[in-house]
Amino acid sequence: MKKNILLVDDESLICKKIKKVLVRKKYEVDIACDGTKAWEMFQNKLYPVVITDLRMPKSMDGTDLLANIKRESPTTQVIIITGHGKEGDVIKLVNFDAFYYIEKGDSGTKMMLDLLDATKRAFVKYEEESGDIDWMELLPEEMRNQPPPTLEEIYEITKDLPSLSGIINKMRGRDDE
Repeated sequence: MKKNILLVDDESLICKKIKKVLVRKKYEVDIACDGTKAWEMFQNKLYPVVITDLRMPKSMDGTDLLANIKRESPTTQVIIITGHGKEGDVIKLVNFDAFYYIEKGDSGTKMMLDLLDATKRAFVKYEEESGDIDWMELLPEEMRNQPPPTLEEIYEITKDLPSLSGIINKMRGRDDE
């Protein structure tokens, strides 16, 4: 699965910084400078994860964008970032099924670490909910490009393993298979 992210913020400097960090972690990031543009982009391309600013005064805000996205694609995970949060925001966002909420006011490093952690977990949740799991990613790196074992190789690897019935019998106190 491609790790596509839609990043939405009306502050271009923040978008550039966040995109730079995410791209280093091998995510593909598209940027929208406002909620209305983000909604247009989302309707044309499915994004498993959306990171959006909460307050964007000149366009659709993050709450409306979240509501639209969840109505269109309930498995898409939306991370909200804000520098101007209010006390009731978190409850409101939870009701709209936001995945995570991050204050921009935290130190830049802490915010980025929180964002990277939330992004990684958001992709896992998306994969679980959508059934879109890339099984190859679960294998160790050195095994990903190898051909699958043949039946003969599997037999050779497993021939000395005890049978399941033998294990059950030993648990029951019988030694016979």
